[in-house]
Amino acid sequence: ENKLDGMVHILQRLLQLYAARELDENSSPLDKVIRSNAEDWTMHLIDITNEGYGETAFAKDLQRRMEGVVLNLPNGSYAQRVQAEYLKEIEDRGK
Repeated sequence: ENKLDGMVHILQRLLQLYAARELDENSSPLDKVIRSNAEDWTMHLIDITNEGYGETAFAKDLQRRMEGVVLNLPNGSYAQRVQAEYLKEIEDRGK
């Protein structure tokens, strides 16, 4: 079972890297969070907030990206699920 725990961690990291690559638009402060490791999200969220990226801008940017994922990817596809989950995790951490 311990061997499977390591594999789960590797697969989780791989899916995070995939989602980050697909969602990074390099166009807003949110991209700094998106392309960072999940362990660093809180630090980057604090940084972008201190740089003037407010809660309203954060929510609008996340909503826009989520809409893109839902509307532009095949419904129910793994790509859609992984990217939507990644954005949801960022949203949860940002609250």
